[in-house]
Amino acid sequence: MSQSLSRRSFLKCAGSGAVSLAAALLTGVSAAAAQPRVMGQPALLDGKAAVELLGYEQQRQQVLDNTRLLVAGRPSNNVLLFGDGGTGKSATVKSMLYLEGMEDLRLIEIQKENLVGMPRLIRSLAGRRQKFILFIDDLAFDQDDQTYSSLKTILEGGLEKRPVNVAIYATSNRRHLVRQTFSERAGEEVDTFETISEKTALAERFGLRIPYMTMNKREYLALIDHLAGLYQVEMDREFLHARAMEWEIRHAGRTPRVARQFIASLTG
Repeated sequence: MSQSLSRRSFLKCAGSGAVSLAAALLTGVSAAAAQPRVMGQPALLDGKAAVELLGYEQQRQQVLDNTRLLVAGRPSNNVLLFGDGGTGKSATVKSMLYLEGMEDLRLIEIQKENLVGMPRLIRSLAGRRQKFILFIDDLAFDQDDQTYSSLKTILEGGLEKRPVNVAIYATSNRRHLVRQTFSERAGEEVDTFETISEKTALAERFGLRIPYMTMNKREYLALIDHLAGLYQVEMDREFLHARAMEWEIRHAGRTPRVARQFIASLTG
């Protein structure tokens, strides 16, 4: 597609601030599709994100505690949020910007194909007053994906230590990030276990790994009640619950996204 985004053209359209300058150092970035998205100092949490963040308090607290360490200039972990789709993993990360005391926090959203440029980006952010979350959303690798090695090197630190004002946060629907097949498990290699362990080890390089699984029935129906009140759905509670359970069976399970879609079907 694309014309390559030069450093000069990036600075012309995005400015010469700390984050723009850092993002301009990414190599092989197309102007339309791969420019890092920079977020910081938002005013309000939008309604969609607020809904997605209902429930999962323990998981969200772990992310918050780690982010507060980052903002305080203390050593923090790289974070992997993994689990079922629609459970609010991405919303959890982005919500950190909206909390009190996070005025110096910035989030740079990076596409997987730009991982090779992250070391230079990280170096350019070191020593700045702001604190940076480098956010990789919906991360997953196929067997022959070359960017796998790039992220592995970044997480291991390579030849240089990660700056204290930078942390990598990623979300994925895969626990181990790398797709595995049954043929691999029954493969012809002498040490199949070692091969599998090597592929699953990438996730273990995140210091904090937080699971987001579908809700149980009680949690799901509590969310339905909350949303029904929020959007002024007037319906017998037992009938509402029965319809909500029918809806989740026909859709993707008991998640905040499914609950929101169900309520939307009643109010639309």
